[in-house]
Amino acid sequence: MRLYSDGHWAGNFLPYSASFEGDVTIEVRRWLTLEPVDGLYFVRPRSVRMVINYARELGLREVWRKIGSRRAEGLRNRKFLAVGIGVERGRDGQTLAFVAPAHPDGVDQIVLPRHAVRALAIAAPSGLCHAYCAPPIAGIDGLRKVSGWSPFAGAADDPADWDRALDEAERLLAAQDWREGPVVEVEPDRAAVPALAAHGRGVLFGYGNYAKLYILPNVQDRVPIDRIHEVDPTQIPLDRAARPQWSTSAQPLARDRFDAWFIAGYHHTHAPLAIAALEQGAAAVVEKPVAIDQAQLDALLAAVDQGNGRFFAGYHKRYSPLTGQALADLGVAASGPAGCGDGSPIDYHCIVYEVPLPERHWYRWPNSHSRILSNGCHWLDHFLFLNGFAAPRSITVNAAASGTITCSVELINGAFFTMALTEHGSERLGVRDYIELRRSDVTVSITDTSRYRAE
Repeated sequence: MRLYSDGHWAGNFLPYSASFEGDVTIEVRRWLTLEPVDGLYFVRPRSVRMVINYARELGLREVWRKIGSRRAEGLRNRKFLAVGIGVERGRDGQTLAFVAPAHPDGVDQIVLPRHAVRALAIAAPSGLCHAYCAPPIAGIDGLRKVSGWSPFAGAADDPADWDRALDEAERLLAAQDWREGPVVEVEPDRAAVPALAAHGRGVLFGYGNYAKLYILPNVQDRVPIDRIHEVDPTQIPLDRAARPQWSTSAQPLARDRFDAWFIAGYHHTHAPLAIAALEQGAAAVVEKPVAIDQAQLDALLAAVDQGNGRFFAGYHKRYSPLTGQALADLGVAASGPAGCGDGSPIDYHCIVYEVPLPERHWYRWPNSHSRILSNGCHWLDHFLFLNGFAAPRSITVNAAASGTITCSVELINGAFFTMALTEHGSERLGVRDYIELRRSDVTVSITDTSRYRAE
């Protein structure tokens, strides 16, 4: 696939993949960029002071990895609302108008849901032309309503919204003077799509910041990653070697057989991918959360019980050396191979600071559910782990008008949990937390998973 950026077309990008039934693959003929789509991602300012703060807390190696990961996201962060004209692949060259709600500045191939396209009773234009709509742009309220939309979000699609957006798209496309833009050849960039072998040691779903900082640097020596799935082509390196293979599909191939599946994509995809891994007898290593609702959890537990694979939940606080130290200082025995508490009651109180979410960040999608599920699950799991996964007796959740959330849980063993989850505070080091553990006459405090004190 070719991509338009900084005034020219560049090739060797992997094309988008169809992820849902009814998706339409379009060869683009005319692309009209309207305006940037902001608030999709965390975009950090270039700050020497911030780098120094992180280096003091995390060390130079971790900070270097983080800088490399963020620098590689520059092209990904540049998303635009656009409209265009193209030819539907595989349907006798049907000419279509389309709305691209959050895409690069221009691509020569695109995959969209059926409701984002409309058939045109005209012959497809020749060549490939890119243009910008001259500001100020009037009469695009419908287009702005779908700006930033993603098929992965889980939001209900109102056909009237898309009809209005396509009406506005047709008007803009008809009014545009395409003679001003250079027309380039339509020949697709075919060399960028290699055949995928379906067998290997490890496969990774989701090439985001978490995968680049924590999964790949720590597992490659033990489990070579033979394929990486990432739905956004702008995240995938252009200088791709023979290994790992790369795919923009959100789904595994039907014939896939990998020994270990590392799953770190959108939260609602975790459980279905883990189930697919377990059903073929593979190991599923899942970044939090492991499921987003009761139906997913029930299906996942059934797959764990019935399958021959192994399931690993990526709640990292369980595995911190400070957790073992806390159990020892609190006088609680580690139970079984998991190393969790023996069921003796340990009270748990925490204050958690989360960085404010951008306006359109995917954590805000309906499919991502609440911030307790997206991130607060770390502390809830830690509490349950320390208490040997005793069952809850009561649960209370409250949300303030400011967005701060409080959560309390009492377990049948008598342990009590409180959490205050807020985004109000200093962003000096990103996510921060303060934890107090109490049992009998012992108090353990842990700050930012790095400073420990037992009294």
